[in-house]
Amino acid sequence: MPSEGIARLVLGFQVAGMENGARRLTTETRVFCPDRASRRQFTPYWWLIRPVSGLLRRRMLSSIKAHSEGRE
Repeated sequence: MPSEGIARLVLGFQVAGMENGARRLTTETRVFCPDRASRRQFTPYWWLIRPVSGLLRRRMLSSIKAHSEGRE
């Protein structure tokens, strides 16, 4: 069981086939806050880091795409 007061964040990746034979790579972020204290502490952090997180995720996905297409 997670410790009280500590938020857990997981970043997942999923590859899905498309009808045209291409692949789609997506990411998903999940956050678990086991109690009100952890949620209260995590929320301001998330609002601050969220735009940067999105930028980093887009750059990461672009890099993975370039690498998979041999353009790296």
